[in-house]
Amino acid sequence: MWNEDVRAVPVKMGRLLTVSQAGAVLDMSERTVRRLIATGALATAKVGRRVFVTRSSVLALAGVGVG
Repeated sequence: MWNEDVRAVPVKMGRLLTVSQAGAVLDMSERTVRRLIATGALATAKVGRRVFVTRSSVLALAGVGVG
């Protein structure tokens, strides 16, 4: 099932997304997502060496309500 926003956003996303998944939702390159992380525009969580982007920050940036 998909939201009715301009971008297709999976409803059943996990709480943490990879940089690649965040880029797909936001229709941006991984490089751009990493730049947004560096500027603090996207909230992250680090698990070991891996960096994940929080679903809520991705949806907020996309302008979609978290629900």
